[in-house]
Amino acid sequence: MYTTQEETHNTGDQVMADWHKIATIDEIDPEEPLIVSVGDTVIAVYSVEAEIFATSGICGHEAECLEGGYVEDGTVECPYHSAVFNIKTGEPIEGPSADPIQTYPVKLDDGAISVDLADRKEAD
Repeated sequence: MYTTQEETHNTGDQVMADWHKIATIDEIDPEEPLIVSVGDTVIAVYSVEAEIFATSGICGHEAECLEGGYVEDGTVECPYHSAVFNIKTGEPIEGPSADPIQTYPVKLDDGAISVDLADRKEAD
């Protein structure tokens, strides 16, 4: 069974969310990210130890796509310059990047994966 890291965003008394269905569990390969786009936002979706996560699909180093990145032990390695990021937090672990990649809340509904883009940054 898959689980997700679901969060809500509270702005004062109002909870705001911007959920988008982006994939199904069957599309996820545990060894590399699934890259999807919602408008201009590129998203990488991962399966790590039966949990689903989503980050920006763009590396924090040289703005290269993480498509084809290597996923291992809860990290993703950029296929271009070998920057390594923690999938759960987006923090850089090694390599040339000092900038984290954005993470997004994820929810799972009957095999469909949705991501909340309420806090996406314009640069994504």
